[in-house]
Amino acid sequence: MSLADEPGVSKKSYPTWFVGGALLLYGAFVLVPSLLGFVFSFTDWSAYSTDIHWVGLDNFAAILDPTSNYLSAIQNTVIFTVATSFLKTVIALGLAIGSGYLFPTTFESEVYSD
Repeated sequence: MSLADEPGVSKKSYPTWFVGGALLLYGAFVLVPSLLGFVFSFTDWSAYSTDIHWVGLDNFAAILDPTSNYLSAIQNTVIFTVATSFLKTVIALGLAIGSGYLFPTTFESEVYSD
């Protein structure tokens, strides 16, 4: 006997149990930390202090200030992200193409063999 056969549980509500579990995990591990990070970005909270003070947009003004080092850090992060994404793609493509030459008896020969 399955859960859908239990009295009081309709077959239409049965998939809701699966969706509910997935949404609960998504909320706990994605939504809650994202919302907390967004809220903490408007404070001066530090992991080494228990004091939290609301500073509003001052953190963002400090980051976008032309005299700060944050802009060079953001520039370095963007360069690193683009370079590593490109290199990982080129290396993966090279390995994928190279594996066809190193191991010629793979998927195609198994599928299309007579």
